[in-house]
Amino acid sequence: MTSNYLAFELNVLIFRFVFPLDTMGAGGSALGRSTKSVSTDEQMFCNLCTDVQASAWCANCKFYLCVMCERHHKIISTTRDHIILSCAHMPSIFPSGNGRSTENNSIQKCHTHPQEEIKFFCPNHDSIGCVICLTLEHATCDKQYIPDISEEFKSSKYYKNLLAEFQGIDKRTSKSIQEIDSCLEEVDMLSTREINKLQHLKALIIKYLDQREKKLLIEIKTMRDQDTTTLVNLQETAKILHSDLDKTREKLKSCESNTSNLFVAAKRAQTMLNQLQTGGYKTQNTIPTIHNQQGRTGG
Repeated sequence: MTSNYLAFELNVLIFRFVFPLDTMGAGGSALGRSTKSVSTDEQMFCNLCTDVQASAWCANCKFYLCVMCERHHKIISTTRDHIILSCAHMPSIFPSGNGRSTENNSIQKCHTHPQEEIKFFCPNHDSIGCVICLTLEHATCDKQYIPDISEEFKSSKYYKNLLAEFQGIDKRTSKSIQEIDSCLEEVDMLSTREINKLQHLKALIIKYLDQREKKLLIEIKTMRDQDTTTLVNLQETAKILHSDLDKTREKLKSCESNTSNLFVAAKRAQTMLNQLQTGGYKTQNTIPTIHNQQGRTGG
């Protein structure tokens, strides 16, 4: 039995490394044995034996295996962890020489292992993956070969429901976009209206301030002119009085040598002072109160 294991392991190594898969024909074995051309209506044969019906398929080696080869495949160290598909799930289309499907459309790459193609489906977890994904994460799960199970997928109820769901979401999304566009237009309209109201209020305030400024400037100028005229007149009067007082004081001093003349000058000075007092002129009230202009501007 041990010699059989070693012989099988050697055969696997020869097929995978010494005789690459690209040397195989679409329906022949690596050793040149003649096998039947495989189709969905014909039996599939073990790639390592002569005309022995295949009962499994190794997703890693891309080999069809008979019962005995499958048993050895699961025991020897180099292949015991390979993904083995049962007869019910193994591919019905024999892989071409480069190990890829003969279908025209290229198979999508695995996101986790970009160098591998997505060829398998795990119904236990409802997930798809490559050979490495199934080896590491779904070793004990049921496995299905996607090229086989996808033949009728396009007309399946699942796919139709999926398209209907996408269509429903697309309609709701389109409706949401329209509603958002409408809201954006409303936001623009409201903001424009408020800006116009603010600008109108600003214009009214500026107009009022301009009118108020014009009125206040006139009032302030009038008060200034009135106060200036009054103060200038009082200033002139005060200057004249100051001059008359100086002259009277000098007259009194000049008459001090002659008492008769001094008496006469003093009486005249007294008469002048009486006239000033009876005329309403008082030195402490000479400067009148000027207009209060501060309150008019609100300062």
